[in-house]
Amino acid sequence: MPDQKAQKTYSSRPDYRHQVAIGIAFGLAGFVLNWFKLEFFFNVDFIFGSILSMFALMRFGLVAGMTATLIAASCTWFLWHHPWAVIIFCAETLCTARLNLSKDRDPVLNNLAYWFSGGIALVLFFYAGVMHFPLLPAMVMGLKQGINGIVNTLIAAALHMSYGFYRRRQERLPGLRQLIFVAISLFVTIPTLLFLYLDIRHTMRQDLARHQEATVRIATAAQTGAASWLDNSLGVIRFLASSGGGPVTDMRRDLENMRQSLTDFKRLGMTDEHGITIAFSPAVDENGTATVGLDLSDRSYLKKVSAPPYPEVMELFQGRIGAPGPRLILVAPVLEKEGYRGAVFGVADLGSLTELLQKLVHEDSVQVTLVDDRGMVVLSTKPELSPLTPYALPAGGSLIPVAKGIRHWIPAPKPGLSPYKRWLASFYVKEMPLDGYPGWKLVVESPLRRPITALSEKITAALSGIGLLLVLLVFCSRLFAGRIASILSDFERVTRELPAQIAAGTTIEWPPPVTSEFKGLTDNVQLMTRELSLSYAALKQLNQSLEQRVEERTAQLRESRQLLNAVIETTPDPISVKDREGTYLMMNKAGLEFLGREAIGREQTRIYGPEEEEVILAYDRRVLETGAIVSFEQSRRNHLGESRVFNVVKGPIRDHAGAVTGIFAISRDITDRIRMEEQLEQERSLLRTIISTIPDLIFLKDVNGVFLAANPAFQKMAGHPEAEIIGRTDHDIWNAEEAELFVRRDREVLAAGRQIAHEEWLTDSSGGRRILLETKKTPMLDRAGNQLGILGIARDITAQHEAKEELKRAVAERTADLRRLAERIETVAEHERASVAQEIHDELGQLLAALMMDVAWFQKRIPDGDEKYAAKVKAMNELLNVTIQCARRITRDLRPRMLDELGLVAAIEEQLELYRQRQIDCRLIVPQRDAEVDPERANSLFRIFQESMTNVMRHSSATKAEILLDIREDGIVLQIEDNGRGINEEQINNLQSLGLLGIKERALRWGGTAEIRGVHGKGTTIRVEMPVERRRKKR
Repeated sequence: MPDQKAQKTYSSRPDYRHQVAIGIAFGLAGFVLNWFKLEFFFNVDFIFGSILSMFALMRFGLVAGMTATLIAASCTWFLWHHPWAVIIFCAETLCTARLNLSKDRDPVLNNLAYWFSGGIALVLFFYAGVMHFPLLPAMVMGLKQGINGIVNTLIAAALHMSYGFYRRRQERLPGLRQLIFVAISLFVTIPTLLFLYLDIRHTMRQDLARHQEATVRIATAAQTGAASWLDNSLGVIRFLASSGGGPVTDMRRDLENMRQSLTDFKRLGMTDEHGITIAFSPAVDENGTATVGLDLSDRSYLKKVSAPPYPEVMELFQGRIGAPGPRLILVAPVLEKEGYRGAVFGVADLGSLTELLQKLVHEDSVQVTLVDDRGMVVLSTKPELSPLTPYALPAGGSLIPVAKGIRHWIPAPKPGLSPYKRWLASFYVKEMPLDGYPGWKLVVESPLRRPITALSEKITAALSGIGLLLVLLVFCSRLFAGRIASILSDFERVTRELPAQIAAGTTIEWPPPVTSEFKGLTDNVQLMTRELSLSYAALKQLNQSLEQRVEERTAQLRESRQLLNAVIETTPDPISVKDREGTYLMMNKAGLEFLGREAIGREQTRIYGPEEEEVILAYDRRVLETGAIVSFEQSRRNHLGESRVFNVVKGPIRDHAGAVTGIFAISRDITDRIRMEEQLEQERSLLRTIISTIPDLIFLKDVNGVFLAANPAFQKMAGHPEAEIIGRTDHDIWNAEEAELFVRRDREVLAAGRQIAHEEWLTDSSGGRRILLETKKTPMLDRAGNQLGILGIARDITAQHEAKEELKRAVAERTADLRRLAERIETVAEHERASVAQEIHDELGQLLAALMMDVAWFQKRIPDGDEKYAAKVKAMNELLNVTIQCARRITRDLRPRMLDELGLVAAIEEQLELYRQRQIDCRLIVPQRDAEVDPERANSLFRIFQESMTNVMRHSSATKAEILLDIREDGIVLQIEDNGRGINEEQINNLQSLGLLGIKERALRWGGTAEIRGVHGKGTTIRVEMPVERRRKKR
């Protein structure tokens, strides 16, 4: 602990932010230290985070200590699941800092006083009053936390003193009294606590081992008793079943006698092979109903026992005879030579088995539960467990394997429930299977409250003894340390006055020694005092030695000055030194070469011209008056008359008293740099001129979109001078929509990191008209590649855009004219095809028919045996048939009659028959056959179909084709899909492909679309969609 003076010095200038930061650092370290707890027993832990909190309090003050305590103590929320420890530990830190129980405000004494006055009481209040702990566990917690806090404070005091020794700071060295007190306390307390810890752990292990052995012993006894009871009961049933072949009256008498003599059964009965009771004791149930003649064939236990291999059955079920309730029934089959003849059963009295188990346990707190093979409770000494309910441990806990098949059930952590309280509510669980009864088991629950309470009593006594020991130890150690410290304090006072007493020649009164060590120390100091008088003679010799060393040091300084002069002489910058009157005392070689003459010992008025001298004198006066270093630029002429520009730095030269005795000057020639800057400025001026005269809009922005520069063209467009543009953003100049567009484009350029061109519409501020700008924006980078902003150049392309739009309109009008002309030509062509087809059919067809009749007439009149004329006539007949077929094909190609007579669907079906004859599998899909299309659109669709199928036959090498004709309310869809080689993009876009162009033009004629796509190796799809006015056929 630092002394009072150091404390006052430290706290006189508090820096609370610094203390809070230190407190946070120590608090986090204390949090980690608390996490690595030392468990004494049953989660009663010693934690050591307050060591760092107390150290922060002793070293840095109350703010740091309280901050560290608050953070470190918050760990107890995760360890003990309640917040009250935080309040207790914060109160500990505050009392340790503020109590005034001693002159030096000993923190250990203050901490001890806190715990044995209010700290333990505070623990009892929170644990017993708030968290409802029993008084004994609450007392254990209070004593444990008190001793823990005192020991941690002792360790923190030891660390603080060690820190003072390490830093060797005289104002913070600990006192001897404090050192002895802390050392004695630690050397006694820590071994005692270590022994207590080992003893408690050993005792706890022994108590738990004994409790585990007791649990196993109780479980074994309960297992033996329950198994014996069940074996005896089942033996009775087995005996009755073996004698069940006699008369029924005898069996009824035997059952009644057996039930009266045995208290283990409430009911005994016998059924025949059909499950009908033939004997029953008692003869009537609780409701007065006869028990003989009841049909029990639907009972599960009878179904089990009556089926081979006729096992004995023990089952828990909900009884329905008499008062309903859970029943434990034992059933044995009645077997004769003929086979199964019935069964004998007994309903066990569970109360007798429960009494038996309670007598075997001999412990009120130990609970025993019998569980059947279905996990149902048969009986239990726990009141909350009823028969025929599923057995389960309490919710919200976990099972931990311990030893000897025992598992430890402990409640899960939750806020407000301390670990110690969880251990008090925990218990051991031991499951014992019943031999001979598969799946049946006994579950023994043995609470840990009794061993924990017993151990808590021992620990309370031990901790109380340690607390009393601590009080006595503090009292005795402080007395002993005070006595030792007072002797050294007297000796320190005498030695402090020793120089003055030696100088005055007075007699020195030495304190009487109390030990041989102090006597030896006093004798040594007295001897040292006598030797001090002999030291005066040695001082002269020492002075002589010092003078010699001064001469040696002077020589070293001379060498250093020579080195400095060499550096000054070789530097290319002129360097000079003047006294206060302006006379040059020193000038290096560079300065002399510039002047071209000797300057040492001369005044500056005799060296420079009047104008140069005026500037030099002004800055000299400024240096002499202010004592500051100044820097300025000045043009000077050398001895050749050349004008050079120098950057001059002047500063004061001071003597040992700090007075200004002269001026030094360092001049650097910057003429070349200035010329380069002037050239650069000329280039910048030329660039500004070009930017100002160029008609394009040019602007600069930073990365935040703030304008840095704008040329006159941009200023005119924006309607603001450059002074009003610079420093503003697009939102300050343009309307919101345009500004948002420009900002988004800027972000795209910065994100891409390259030049991006855009076309943007903008409102001209000068005329109010809308103009189109072609803008190119480029990111500006520094040498390191970092983005500085954006350079934008915009050009007005409104005229070009309007010309382009005008050209598009003209092209559109011309295209429309051409399309109308094409439609007219198509209409005329179709009309001509129809006319030609009609003439071929009407005229040429009739002529060919007449000619064929003539040939037939002539064929009949050829004499028999005239082979020559007969062959000729036959050839003429075949030629006429071919000619007629050719005429029909030409007529059909020019204008299919089916299209005019029966409509589009019939014409397509007729045409598909021809394609099928050419080995192409064609399939037509028409969802709505009752609709027809107007003749003009039907003709266009038929021609598209013909052209598509022609391409399929000629180019695709397809074997299949599927045609979809969907005549819907909103239009017609015609789709031709084949499985050929597939058309590619180059073929689709080939302008020489007149067939494909014809398909597209026919679709466009009616405002439709034609989509052509292909997949290599999978085929081609042509899909045509057009609006249509359709009508239903009249039926």
